[in-house]
Amino acid sequence: MKLKLTFLLSAILCSNFIHAQPGSGQMLELNGSTQYVNCGSINNSGSELTMQGWVYVDQFKSSSPYISSMMGTETTGNQACIRFGDAGLAANKIQFVLLFGSTHVKLNGTTTLDTDRWYHIAATYGSSGMKIYINGVLLVSNSATGSFTSNANFALGRNYANSRILDGFLDEMSVFTAELSQTTIREWMCKRINSAHPNYASLNGYWTLDEGSGTTTEDMSGNSNDGTLVSSPSWENSGAPIGDRSKYIYASTYSIGISHPQGDSIHYTHQNGTVAGVHVYRVDSIPYDTNAPNPLLYLDSSRYWGIFPVGNSGYTSDYYYDGNSFLTSNDDCNIGFANRADGSASSWDNVNFSGVNYSGQIVTWTDSNQSESILGLSANGPHAFVFDHEEPNCFEDSDGSVVVHVSGGESPYSYAWANGSNDSTSTGLTSGHHVFTITDNNGCVSIDSTFLDEPTPVTGAITSTNATCMLVADGSLSVSATGGTMSGYSYQWSDAGNSTTATLTNLLAGGYTITITDANGCEGLETFTLESTGPDPIPNLGPDTNVCGDVTFGMTADVTNGPASGFNWSTGETGPIKIVSEGGTYILTVTNNAGCSGIDTVVVTYVTPLQVELPNSGTGTGSYTINASAGHLFYEWSTSETGQSISVNTSGSYSVTATDSNGCQTSDTIQVTIKPAGISDLSESIFTLTPNPARDIIHLNSIENSGSLELQIFDLAGRVVYTVKSEWTNNMEINLSHFEAGKYIMRVHGGSVVETKSFVKL
Repeated sequence: MKLKLTFLLSAILCSNFIHAQPGSGQMLELNGSTQYVNCGSINNSGSELTMQGWVYVDQFKSSSPYISSMMGTETTGNQACIRFGDAGLAANKIQFVLLFGSTHVKLNGTTTLDTDRWYHIAATYGSSGMKIYINGVLLVSNSATGSFTSNANFALGRNYANSRILDGFLDEMSVFTAELSQTTIREWMCKRINSAHPNYASLNGYWTLDEGSGTTTEDMSGNSNDGTLVSSPSWENSGAPIGDRSKYIYASTYSIGISHPQGDSIHYTHQNGTVAGVHVYRVDSIPYDTNAPNPLLYLDSSRYWGIFPVGNSGYTSDYYYDGNSFLTSNDDCNIGFANRADGSASSWDNVNFSGVNYSGQIVTWTDSNQSESILGLSANGPHAFVFDHEEPNCFEDSDGSVVVHVSGGESPYSYAWANGSNDSTSTGLTSGHHVFTITDNNGCVSIDSTFLDEPTPVTGAITSTNATCMLVADGSLSVSATGGTMSGYSYQWSDAGNSTTATLTNLLAGGYTITITDANGCEGLETFTLESTGPDPIPNLGPDTNVCGDVTFGMTADVTNGPASGFNWSTGETGPIKIVSEGGTYILTVTNNAGCSGIDTVVVTYVTPLQVELPNSGTGTGSYTINASAGHLFYEWSTSETGQSISVNTSGSYSVTATDSNGCQTSDTIQVTIKPAGISDLSESIFTLTPNPARDIIHLNSIENSGSLELQIFDLAGRVVYTVKSEWTNNMEINLSHFEAGKYIMRVHGGSVVETKSFVKL
């Protein structure tokens, strides 16, 4: 396999780009009405003359005097000029005029010239008369003799008046006070004039028009006939076929080449078309446009090549790249070429090779007419690709396909796609970039990718008209579809009628869904909630409810967005209150002052409560456990306890409320008697209470006085109303002022003695 471009090459290229200067030259564009170049007074009078240059006409004159001037002098008593058109001569035919004494001699061309095409025009006068050459071919001549007069203002693109200004481009304009031969014209028409020119000593004015900016153009002949730019003509990159070295053949077929001192060369062979000859040239500098076309990354910074057929011609181009220092020994598979019509083109185009011979170091391609070519390098092989795309049918589908057509390198080719396909066609593709690798018969590899687009999602923009009220079917929805195929949509709504039109009317407020299908069968789903203008009354009968037992009650609704002006129950009543005495489903329709209605429904279920039961009574010594009947979800006792059973240690009445699985509550009550436990016999008492009954103070007297003492006083319900712990004393005073009048029980625990006493509070 051939190796790819090395990093050394990149460094060489960067160096060349920095130091090389563009060589494609500049030209001037004239607007046909006000712009031209005034070169001042030049004396060209005599018996020999040559005026020549490159011209490209945008538009010939369409009104009298039908003259477009190329160059020369035309004033009273002075005339030597080249122009297009004249009275009696078509505007697109060339004319050469000289003034002999008082006689104007006009040599008229016979060939119709085209717009938008470069021509080299040369007009000569000498011992053989006046002659006009177009692209080095003698067009017409006469036998004029004598001395002509031309010693006045000389202009480029204008003579006599502004109405005769050229509409087009000029480049490489020169005037000699000598008659140049056809051979000399051909030899020098595609390269710049220098001191090697055989008639250099007779060069009277030479304007390369290469300045590119400013308001003057220098006379390169050394005669100081610098031109002044009038009304700011435009500087442009030149499209004229001018190089640093050129060669030519004048014949009906041709095979011609031009080389470089490093050894590389290009050879052109005529294939078709009619020609009188051909010029080939080499430019030894960097072009103005150095942007390499895909797949090339770099262009040769040292030279490029051009061909100018005299006529219309197709040809093959063979480039022998051995010796070009732009290349390294490993660059075979990365060699490419770019071409353009001429130097005025805005960009280069990639060349597809028709043949590659790496052993002979030759690449071949075909082209036609005037063109320029430049060596380039890619990092991706010598191949170029054309694709046939089949985009996915719908958004996010995977039914796309790509067919790649390969040119360049040497067939046959092998293919490797990122998805595993090994053919020129890859299928089952989603949108996005798809990478493939091509290997040709020379082992050269190219990696590239292509992009598959996809339709946009099918969507719909919905416009709506709200319903007047929630229960009034006067709303509407309309959908405007977009995306997918952008036409041929069908619709399917979720309304009761499964409508298939873009617009729905007579709609209730609520949620709606539409499925939009395009011409490819791609679907999009949109949902929309249609509101009501209202305000709509919202009755609230509360949640479904269970009624416990045989209960009659009144049911009414809270109404939001009222006030309500009308009520209509499903059972026929028309008031705000519904008397309920049996189970069932009850529906209420409420109307407000805006005329809007609202509906609510409640289900009433009558159930039989599960009765909670307690024993009728209970007696315990010290404490008693009360057990409620089972089967309830919740229990709540009068003691705040919540279990099914509780234990009590005081006498009294106890109740429980129980809730069953239907939410019904029942209650029961029990009377509990608690007998004191462990109290000593009163006949053995060691304590006495005095006075008894007592009003505010009662005294506890004891015949013992050692250890600790605990005293509790109970009311007749068994509740502890007083407690004290202290050291044993013979006489304890107890304050009864805060006691209610009545009978109380006192329990005294001292040491191993427990006694109870009763007393009365007055």
